[in-house]
Amino acid sequence: MNTKWIIVTGASGGIGRNICELLSDMEYCVIMACRDMKKASPIFEDIKYITSNKNMRLMELDLSSFASIQTFANEIKERGYQIYSLVNNAGNLAHSYRLTQDGYEQDWGINYMGVYLLTRLILPLMKTDEGVCQIMNTVSVTAKIGRVDKNAFDSTTFSRFSNYGTSKLALMMFTESLAEKLHSDKNIQVNAYDPGVVNTNMINMHPLIDPVAALIFRPFLKSPLRAAQQEVNALLLDKKHGSGYVYKGKRHFKIRRWAAVHPFKEWLFQQSEKILKEKHGIVLEKV
Repeated sequence: MNTKWIIVTGASGGIGRNICELLSDMEYCVIMACRDMKKASPIFEDIKYITSNKNMRLMELDLSSFASIQTFANEIKERGYQIYSLVNNAGNLAHSYRLTQDGYEQDWGINYMGVYLLTRLILPLMKTDEGVCQIMNTVSVTAKIGRVDKNAFDSTTFSRFSNYGTSKLALMMFTESLAEKLHSDKNIQVNAYDPGVVNTNMINMHPLIDPVAALIFRPFLKSPLRAAQQEVNALLLDKKHGSGYVYKGKRHFKIRRWAAVHPFKEWLFQQSEKILKEKHGIVLEKV
């Protein structure tokens, strides 16, 4: 029996659901980490029935809440799950300026801060005696229009795609930083996956425009299943390249093309840790 546990966030729909079904069908032990348990429960039961995989777990995780993230990580530890891979698939594309429970702009708080905290808490629980473990962060080409500076944690300005891009740039920078810090540990790889434009519920526009766009453009978008297949392939089948890469379709390239040369990359990593400790009382294990 395969005893390798893989956490998939945002697992109740779109790419995440398909990732879970593919991994479950391959007999991996899958932890579906979902915010909306009412929505996720029938999906969980459906995947478990289709794949006949008894080693699936449904656990609550809200990346907009540091308390929820801590509770989730503590439950993973208490249950004794040794994690083989962490797929940070969940994301948020806000329509307006709103704050998370901990006081951060939603995209920044969920796409970056939430993923940062979850990853740092799960990292010590990763199993390294059964091959190479993998952390896979979901990024976006919109990172190229993002801007990370020393106002990133308390910015009150909002532009839908600019804020989203900034959160994804920060996630790209974190991926590269963590890959560098774990460079000597050949048993843990840290990479990113860019799914491109996928036909999911995250892609929506103005209520009057979206029905038209759905008819004209959505048929040409990548399907969630295809994106999931590409990500699972990058996650499980290709270990020879190592850490610090972005996978996109059948291609891969070093993150350092733009993220690693960012002047605030190391500051961002350390400042995130500092804020979590001093503002929220969360002390993380050193990397």
